Amino acid sequence: ESDERRAGSHERLEALYERIMDAGLAQKRVSQAELDRVLELQKEKNRSFSRLLVEMKLVDAKVLMGILSQILQIPTIALSNMDIETESADALLT
Repeated sequence: ESDERRAGSHERLEALYERIMDAGLAQKRVSQAELDRVLELQKEKNRSFSRLLVEMKLVDAKVLMGILSQILQIPTIALSNMDIETESADALLT
């Protein structure tokens, strides 16, 4: 992967992080200090920003999915409410 392409991907990720942080702050779910700590840990441990938010119990995974759904304008679906044939599920998992 070229340096230019990698830089573009990094910039898009940073923009997504900013939007997640703004949404979390706007919904009063996460404080600025907590977000700063997540960013610190992300750099120290090379971990996913969203995974750290969930692991640190700052945001529930379902809430984070809702925030991402709003930001990316992609609707979420609850597969637990769907009637999925066993064969289809097995095919997805293999």
